[in-house]
Amino acid sequence: IFSFSYGESLRLASYERYYSTLLIALSLIWNAMLFDLFFREKTLARSEEPKTKKQKIAWSSVGIVLLVLACAATGVMKQKLGQQAETFRARYKEWIVAVSDLKDTDSVFYAMCEDYGIYRGLAYLHVRYFATPTRCSGLTEGGSYPNGRDGDAFSGNPFDMSWSKERLAEEVKNYDYFWIDDATDAFTEKFGDVFVTPPEGKTLYAVRIAEDGKIILAK
Repeated sequence: IFSFSYGESLRLASYERYYSTLLIALSLIWNAMLFDLFFREKTLARSEEPKTKKQKIAWSSVGIVLLVLACAATGVMKQKLGQQAETFRARYKEWIVAVSDLKDTDSVFYAMCEDYGIYRGLAYLHVRYFATPTRCSGLTEGGSYPNGRDGDAFSGNPFDMSWSKERLAEEVKNYDYFWIDDATDAFTEKFGDVFVTPPEGKTLYAVRIAEDGKIILAK
């Protein structure tokens, strides 16, 4: 019934996909009722008396009304959900654009410095969701990716300001790209020496290694 790319199949299933599955199933039932009404003289129902044409018309009318209501509800709900999705995606719009052209085999180190409070872990999952199937640093995740996650450079805890400069440099060197959501003064003051040039916020950089071991961030 549905056809989608390998990359999309790795993402979480959308609401529209679930709803379309339900709508298609109900449509098949309604089509069967209409077929029984107009093209069959006998019914397969196990009753003592076959359904009369009036009964068939009544049930078919109910099915058609439900179909119309379902389609109307679909339009209303999609509009509402679309507005919610735009609001939700707005915080990550630069990130979504930045990773959209990367290959499945690319990897991005995501440094989150914004204060998300108790939603910090959830925000990291959102970041990984929008990046999939591109490999992104962050919370440990299961084997829903082509090469799994266990034991490689792409598993582990997300970046934290308590890290040492040495740890950040060691981790970043394992990735193809670097991204920081907010290059705060605190980050630059503590980790600026790790990079040849301190990074700017919401900018995707390619990771290069200088001769002195520092990290070059190339736009």
